[in-house]
This record gives sequence, C-alpha cells and structure tokens, in this order.
Amino acid sequence: ASMSQSRQRVITVAVSLLTIALPVTAQQGVAEGSRVESANVFRQARVLVATHRLEEAARVLNSFLSTHAEDANALTLLAQISVEQGDPSTAKDLLTRALASSPNSPSANIALGRLLLEEHRDPEAMDRFETVLDVNLRDREARRGELAAATELAMSARRQNSPDAALKVLEHARTKLPDDPQLLLDLGIQALGTRRLPEASDALEAARKLDRDNPEILYALARVEMAQLHLQAAQAYLRAYLARRPEDASAHFGLGRVLEAEQRSADARAEFERSVQLQPAQTESYYELGQLELEIQHDAQAAPLFEKVLAR
Repeated sequence: ASMSQSRQRVITVAVSLLTIALPVTAQQGVAEGSRVESANVFRQARVLVATHRLEEAARVLNSFLSTHAEDANALTLLAQISVEQGDPSTAKDLLTRALASSPNSPSANIALGRLLLEEHRDPEAMDRFETVLDVNLRDREARRGELAAATELAMSARRQNSPDAALKVLEHARTKLPDDPQLLLDLGIQALGTRRLPEASDALEAARKLDRDNPEILYALARVEMAQLHLQAAQAYLRAYLARRPEDASAHFGLGRVLEAEQRSADARAEFERSVQLQPAQTESYYELGQLELEIQHDAQAAPLFEKVLAR
C-alpha cells in the first residue's frame, strides 16, 4: 500500500509539472511564431520597397500593425515609406511609436535622427545618433549622422560669432566619436581659432595617428606649431604638406615665413617667389619679398614689389 501511495504521489507531481510546463511551452511557441511572422512581413515589405511599390508595402505593413501595433521594425519601415512619399510628419509619429516600444532600436533612432537633421534640429538629432553609438560605436550610419549634426551645429555657432560654443559642440562630439579623424581635425582647427593651442595640438595629433597622410591635418598642425613658434616642427609639417600639394601658394608663403624667421633669407625668397608664380594675387608674398630687398638695401628693387601690394 505504501508503495502504491508513493507511486501515486510521483504521478501527481509529474502531472502538475506538465500542467505548468505546457503553458510555458505554448507561450514560447506563440512568441517564436510571432517573430517568424514579423520577419516574413518585414522581408516582403522590404522587397516591395526595393522595387518601388511603396503603396503595396505600406498596405502589408499596416495590415500587420493592426494586430502587432508596437512592432518597432514595421513602424520604422512604414516611417521610411512615409518619408519617400513626402510625409515627414507621419514618419516622425511612427518613429516616436517605434521608440516608445524599443528605445534603443538602431534603425528607428537613425531614421528619426536623419529627419531631425534635415530640419536642422541638430541637438535633437545628435541625441538619436548618440543613443545608437552608446551601444555600438562602429555603427556607420550613426557615426555619419553624428558628424554631420555636430559639424552643422558648430558652423551655426561660428556664424553667430560664438567660437567657444562651437568648440564645446565639437568637444562633446569627440566623446562619442573619439576615433573620427575629420571630427578631430575640425576640433583642432576650432581650438586653434580660439587660441587654445594645447587642445588644438592634442586633437590634431590624434587625427594624424588615424590618418597620417591627410594633407589638411598636416597643414593644420603646421599652423599650430607656427603659433607656438616651434619653427622646425612647423617647417617639417609644411614640407610634408607641400609634398602632397605642391601647387598651394599659401603653403609656400607660410614656409617662406618660417624660413625667414629662421634667418634663411635665400630659402625664404625662393618660397615667396614660388608663391607668386602660383598665385600672382598673393600680395603677402610681394610684401615679404620687398622686405627682403630692403634688408640688403636694395631699395630700388623693393619699390615695385611694394607697389604691387598697394595696387591690390
């Protein structure tokens, strides 16, 4: 009897466990089925979009959303269709719903960020791109959007004669894109413009490590070294720049100034002369050539050079 009662208890427990497990298994099956359905609908809609059948794609998505109202992927793709159809307002509403359902959705954040960027709402756009970058620093679309929004916002601050505000924008963007050479170049140039020379040097050196042969970075580094009176370093950067862009008249003028400061008058003269050969309107080079003539008391040769400066 005891053995029979023990078996009865085992059977009762087993049945109870099955009763618990079956609903869980059923729920898992429903969830898996929903994911499969979502993927199939999404795939079908994307094919329709790719073949420019936007209205059909919208009908497929709206039908699916009637029973899956918070599916972030479907809402985002429907928003993209709305943009294609010239309805950004509806697109923003759809993307807001998508983000309410899935706040970290890369596609929804990037899509909304692009719309905000088009409206020049740069800080809000940056918030969307940064949400993605906080999860995945390597997301190309988010990186591109962040750079575009930060650049536009910094340019707007410069136009409003707020160089410090422009610098703060770029410094903030650097925390999100620490390895973007273009952003670091822009930051370095902005820091140079506000006479923050150590910050400029730091940003530009970091940019150069990422893109060693970028001539714009080399030229900006030369300007920073010149501002700090580091003449040998400035000369090295200018020569490296001119090796890549030998026809830049302004760079030849800058190298001439460096050589002149080093009291290498003959070499400086050659650079100033090359500058005016490339750009006859380079009045600064005519002036420096005139000064060199005065230093060796060639007043007659200096006079026509200064006349060229006055004529412009």
